[in-house]
Amino acid sequence: MTTRAASQVARTATAPRGASWIETLAAHIVFVLVVVFFLVPFVWLFTSAFDADAVAYIRLPAQPTLNNFVRIFTEHDFARAMANSVLVAGSTMVLDVVAVSLAGYSLSRLDWRFKSSITYAVLLLQTMPLSATMVPIYGLARALGLRNSYAGLILIHAAIELPFLIWLMKNFFDNVPRYLEEAAWLDGRSKLRALVEVVLPVARNGIGVVAGLSFLAAWAEVLMMIILIDSQDLKTVPLAFYETPIDVPTDWCKSAAAYVLLSDAYRPDANRAVALGWPVVERSGAHLDIVNDEHAIAEILVSLVERP
Repeated sequence: MTTRAASQVARTATAPRGASWIETLAAHIVFVLVVVFFLVPFVWLFTSAFDADAVAYIRLPAQPTLNNFVRIFTEHDFARAMANSVLVAGSTMVLDVVAVSLAGYSLSRLDWRFKSSITYAVLLLQTMPLSATMVPIYGLARALGLRNSYAGLILIHAAIELPFLIWLMKNFFDNVPRYLEEAAWLDGRSKLRALVEVVLPVARNGIGVVAGLSFLAAWAEVLMMIILIDSQDLKTVPLAFYETPIDVPTDWCKSAAAYVLLSDAYRPDANRAVALGWPVVERSGAHLDIVNDEHAIAEILVSLVERP
């Protein structure tokens, strides 16, 4: 047997067996079922938001209309909440992009003492649960006068997302060829100009990802809103939705429209508040609302941290 024939036989013997059509079909069926399982609630949400007479199951809108969104803005103060959300989320995005670009570049390119330790310390911050930081954040915001202010919300939202986004941007900078910067340095550009004019345009995909994640996180965040904001003029969409008394079982249309505006924001409900032991008050019949008082908030935060 020749060497060529022997090598061909060896490759044939070690080649992995291809999946049969039954295995392929089963894998596709499972994939389709998973996709449908997660997609069905969103399909119902969007179809009901444009239906004048929505029901608790999926169907095409019998009477397509935009009146459900009009009711959200006319019957409730959602216009101000939308403006506040855009301002807070947009400012958080800009602040995060600037800070993450500088921090990620320094961790990726610059050589300085304790770089490795600081890099992993940043990653370690991401493992800290947000509930464990509520008490110090609340106390710090109160001491610095950042409660009931846009500045407080923007700074805290930006700080919460920084650890993850810094590591994400560092990986994008690691994939940018170093010779591009070196060529810019030879042309007389400083490291900052090389970053702005050469590295950032190449890493624009990473900047887009960071900007999108930062905006969505600030748009959907509600926990910090609950403990930092008392003023009705500063509430954002998640908090406005939480405080809006909507009779969900009988008003599917308005509920779906509000959820579309809320997008992926998390809405804590009164049942969760009761389960956590939060003080609640009764409002508008069966509607429950969390007490928005400084002393009550402080007790809530301490109880959450001390709760096993």
